Amino acid sequence: MAPQVDKWGDGLGMPIDSGIKETVIILNLLGVKTSSSCEGHIDRGLPYPWINLDNNKDSRLVWEKINKVQKQIRELQESNNKENSQELFAQNRYLFSQLEQSSQNVITPIYSLLEKFYDQKNIKYDTILQFSFKSFPRMHSLGVNRQDVRSPDEKKNKLKEYQDEMNDFTDFLLGEYLEK
Repeated sequence: MAPQVDKWGDGLGMPIDSGIKETVIILNLLGVKTSSSCEGHIDRGLPYPWINLDNNKDSRLVWEKINKVQKQIRELQESNNKENSQELFAQNRYLFSQLEQSSQNVITPIYSLLEKFYDQKNIKYDTILQFSFKSFPRMHSLGVNRQDVRSPDEKKNKLKEYQDEMNDFTDFLLGEYLEK
């Protein structure tokens, strides 16, 4: 898997960050497909490590529909036209529920691994790995949304804590893979 992952890169042709590469390799070996990742950076990108799980083609199609509906909602709001707005909001909620349902199939295999990992670990709440759902399921630490309001020193310290948590999870995953 490592030689295969070495060929992967981001949209700019950059290789997978060395600090997240092992996690990506092991997840894929365990059957959890990934689509993109980052080890986290203070000077560019996001100040925390994250991994996007590969959602299926159907999920991408639903996300395209969501974008279209949200564009229609924005246009209605800008024109102060409230006609059809309730219908569009209902359609938007329905599409998001479809997206979350299809994402569940992608994240279900990793949930049991996360539960097992946290069963044997002293938990620091801010660093707990979780999923957010945008157009894809993204795994990252719980406290990452606070990174924007932290001082530069706090942000740097938290980045290290989040990276350590991802590395601890990687070590756990390696043990799971070797057990198999």
